[in-house]
This record gives sequence, structure tokens and C-alpha cells, in this order.
Amino acid sequence: MILSPTPSLINSNSPRGRIFRAFARFLPSHSRPQCFRLRLQYDSTLEEQAKAKWADVQNQYQRRADLIPNLVATVQGYAKQEKDVLTPSSKRAPRRHP
Repeated sequence: MILSPTPSLINSNSPRGRIFRAFARFLPSHSRPQCFRLRLQYDSTLEEQAKAKWADVQNQYQRRADLIPNLVATVQGYAKQEKDVLTPSSKRAPRRHP
């Protein structure tokens, strides 16, 4: 995260203060405050994108969870149909004793 320098750094005669002032001269005056604002916008954009992606994941999980009762009903219907078909045919088949 980009932080603004402390006033003591700007006004000091230390090597760090001199370096900062020399660097700040090369930046246009209108872009200096924008750096912090752009970083905040970038961070909030990333956060919104992450929330949107997580919402997509949750939607996929919900869709899968909604499909489970349909799958169970399909399997139960197939099992009932198999039972209805195989039980009478097995009773009609002749029994063989070895």
C-alpha cells in the first residue's frame, strides 16, 4: 500500500528526506495524490472481483445441491421400474433344480 510521507521526512535534511524531495520533483504535482487514490481503487476493484468470483462458486454449489433430489428421484423411479419388470418375469420362469 502506498503511504504518504511524514512531514518530518519532507522537511528533514536527512539523506532519505533529500532523496524523497529529489524524486518528488520528477512527479507532476497532480499525480502525487492520485497514487494513493488509484491504489485504493485498484484494491477495491480486486476485492469486488474476488467477491464476484466467490459468488459464482457459491452459485455452482447451490445448483449442484438442487440437482441431488432430482437424481435421487430418478434412481428411485428406475429401481421401481426394474422391480416391476423383473419380479413378475422371475416368478413366471421355470425353476430348475440341479
